[in-house]
Amino acid sequence: MEDTVIVFGIGPAGLFVSQQLKKFKSAELIGIGKKDDIGRYSNVFSSLFLSEQPVAILSYINSIIDCRAGKKVKGLFCSDQYLTMAIEDIPQLFCLLDFCEPQEHILRLIADKVQLIQNAHSLGVNFPKEYNPVSFEGDDFTAYPVAIKPNIKRGHSSLPKIAVVNNAQEKKHYLANARDAGISPSDLIVQQYVSGSNDCEYGYGGYFRNGKPICDICFRQLRQYPQGVCCYILEVTDAKLSTKIKSQPLAFAQKLNYSGFLQFDIKIDNITSEVFSLDINPRPWGSVSALRGKCGDLTVFDGTSESKPICWRFPLKELFALGNKSNVSYKRCREIKRGKNFATIVDLYDKHDIKPFLMQPVISLAKMLGRIAFRNNKRPTKEETNSE
Repeated sequence: MEDTVIVFGIGPAGLFVSQQLKKFKSAELIGIGKKDDIGRYSNVFSSLFLSEQPVAILSYINSIIDCRAGKKVKGLFCSDQYLTMAIEDIPQLFCLLDFCEPQEHILRLIADKVQLIQNAHSLGVNFPKEYNPVSFEGDDFTAYPVAIKPNIKRGHSSLPKIAVVNNAQEKKHYLANARDAGISPSDLIVQQYVSGSNDCEYGYGGYFRNGKPICDICFRQLRQYPQGVCCYILEVTDAKLSTKIKSQPLAFAQKLNYSGFLQFDIKIDNITSEVFSLDINPRPWGSVSALRGKCGDLTVFDGTSESKPICWRFPLKELFALGNKSNVSYKRCREIKRGKNFATIVDLYDKHDIKPFLMQPVISLAKMLGRIAFRNNKRPTKEETNSE
């Protein structure tokens, strides 16, 4: 009897993993996602439920379980939004569904950034120094430059995913924009800025069983849109550098006896050469389809290795990335590739499930309109402005 798997989040990452599950495990796949998730156009799902409402999602899942006569249904998180929703609004999901990779307590640990940072040292992870957002707001704060991230896991935000603030004037401007977006200082993560452009940013991702990588990749996040989301990566080919980048993720996975997908954002300070972990994701990540080139099509289950290094690209996002001044130039990318035979992986392209690839412009437009509508709803009314 085939497994039933509910995939939470059917963006590019969730879609890719679902395609692999369908091909090689013959699973019955049920997708839960947003209306602007690209996976809604896929042919791999037996049914879809497009909602961001916890009560509606819980009711839908109960109906699925009722129809399967006591059979255990598996769950897989492929989106921070739905993981946060499960933890905060519908924790009973962890009893209703089988989330075995990773386990619930590990999902909760990584989702709670405060707890994660407090336990970082014992888990072999080196995060940048964190500052109290209330202290940061004060006039006596002087520890510039800092990197700021809105700690928002659901919905849209008009703030960039990450911003660098160099002085008090820039701080004032950022906090004003945060207020306009409905985000208070307590909802911000303020950290020591790690020096360097995207040429210093790396990523590590893989699929683990019992603390050991079955299939993994270490890569350079050379071009990003928006900043913090890569659209062009090159696999690291230098063995010493790869070992340096992998050290923290591998120690983390081993200490937690981790199973499932795991991804780290990593940056090496271009002045001190110190290695920092910027973020940890306990799920498939945006460029997870690069694993196709490392493990063939059996991405989730087979540890066979591809001899060629990987160049992964998201062409549509690359167009938008042209305006990001932190990006590494294409000339520099060609220099990095010179003398090496890279295999190119284009995200979302699957000849057996081609419609999502073709519908990218439609989804991009829908996301753009959604962000505009969100900003308009957050903008203070004339009455609110006059009352201040």
